[in-house]
Amino acid sequence: MRPVRAAFDVVRQRAARDGLRGRLRVWQRWTGTPFSVAGEILPERGVILDLGCGFGMLSALLAVQAPGRELLGLDVDAAKVGRARRLFGDLARFECADFARMPPGLPRADAVVIWDVLHHVAEPAALLGWAARNLKPGGVLLLKENDVVPLSKRLVSEAVELVAVGLDVTASAPVRFRSRVEWSDMLVDAGFEVLRAEHLRAREGFFVPHSLFVARLREG
Repeated sequence: MRPVRAAFDVVRQRAARDGLRGRLRVWQRWTGTPFSVAGEILPERGVILDLGCGFGMLSALLAVQAPGRELLGLDVDAAKVGRARRLFGDLARFECADFARMPPGLPRADAVVIWDVLHHVAEPAALLGWAARNLKPGGVLLLKENDVVPLSKRLVSEAVELVAVGLDVTASAPVRFRSRVEWSDMLVDAGFEVLRAEHLRAREGFFVPHSLFVARLREG
């Protein structure tokens, strides 16, 4: 598997096609969230669904890291999906999808990644249930969310999210962060076994209360 920094350099060069906007956006995402963890956890081969892929940076990064991965990014924002296709369409497939009505014919996935998405979704349990139904038995779910502690990080992160929503950078229902216990319970209710649930004391995104969850679909 290609080292994550080398993979990021490829993605950064692609994003530069959008000029200063592209360079700033990819830098903000790279420094604001610990993407490097994702490639270490997800399988190096197989179909991976990236739910809420945005402009496609994580999908592209995962694909560059391991060519044996088949990435499919899904998002409700048609403009972001169009940008993802333009920048990274030869690395991953991107589709516009309303998560309440997913398009038919999607492949059963070996893994699903949901990265900084559920706190924007009105019914996160429904999306986790959809992920469970579209995973192969024993498939892996990687969830990165925002915790409610420490309070200082939570308040700053909520303010940033509100600004992003207000400027139409992010489409969102009312933003709601949850505790690791709440997210874990939601995963269990959706049919997953939670293998990891931890607060990431990451260098990246020092103002964000990162929580990481690794879950496996229960068989039977």
